[in-house]
Order: sequence, then C-alpha cells, then structure tokens
Amino acid sequence: MGEVYLNVADEDPGNKQVCRYFGYGREGNFKLAKMCLNEAFTLFSKINDLSSLSETSFLLYRVYLQLGDERNALHFYIKYTENKDTIFSRDNSIKILNIEKNREIELRDKQIRIQELEIKSKVRLLYLFIAITMLIVLISVLFIMLYLAKRKANRQLAESEVGKGSTFFVTLPGIKD
Repeated sequence: MGEVYLNVADEDPGNKQVCRYFGYGREGNFKLAKMCLNEAFTLFSKINDLSSLSETSFLLYRVYLQLGDERNALHFYIKYTENKDTIFSRDNSIKILNIEKNREIELRDKQIRIQELEIKSKVRLLYLFIAITMLIVLISVLFIMLYLAKRKANRQLAESEVGKGSTFFVTLPGIKD
C-alpha cells in the first residue's frame, strides 16, 4: 500500500494540489507512504524476508528523500544496499554450493565408471587366465595321451619283436642262403 501512495505522489511532482486519486495531496501521500512502508519494514524485519526488506528500504529511501529528510533517506539507502549485498552473497553461496555438489556428483560418477572399467578389466584378465590354463591343461592331456599311445605302440612292437625273435633271422646284405 505504501508503494501505491508513493507512486501516486510521484505521478505528478509539479502538482501541489490534492491528487486526483487520493484526497491527501502530494505531501500527504508521501506521509501515508512513509507510514505504510515503515509498518511493512517492521513486519519484514520480524520475519527476516531480506528481499522484501531490501525493496521496502529502497522505497523508504525514496519517500524520505522526497520529504527532505536526508538523514533517514541515507539510513534506508544503506539498509537497502546492505540487504542487496546480503541477498547477493546468499545467492552466490547457494550457487557455489550447488556447483560444488554437482562437481562432487560428477567426480563420484567418474570414480564409479573407473571402478567399473577396472572390474571389467580384471574379469577379462581372469577369463584370459582361465582360458590359457585350460589350453595348457588340454595340450598337456593331449601330449600325455600321445605319449601313452606311443609307449603302448612301442611296447606292442617290442612284444611282437620278442615273440618273433626265435623265428626271426637277420639277413645280412651280400650273404646268400
């Protein structure tokens, strides 16, 4: 409401007569604006609404400036700039916190991806080790089987030669019967 009185009083600064919307005159509207804005300032101070407090401080600065009370105008302008700075600092702190949280989340996600890749790499190495081990076992079994088959064949050949040994004659080349 105080802002309305301020805007009505500011609407026609050359008009010293009664404003056409409100019957209090320009200075009367400034005084009503001051009264309403001071009440709003007190209320916003109690609930600690810095944004509304800053806006109200600026409006009170304008009212006191129009009324010629430079001391109070300066006081409320300082309040306005302090509140703006506080709001700006708070907003920046929130933005910084959000950036830090997002960075932490990104780092965590990257760490998880790195760990997943490490796990996949270790699993692949394990599969490779198992495959190489199985190949070595298979080759060893094959060599053992071949060795046993050769040994068996040699034994059979030796047995057959021993069995034929009594009837086996060696003929030398160049000697005829």
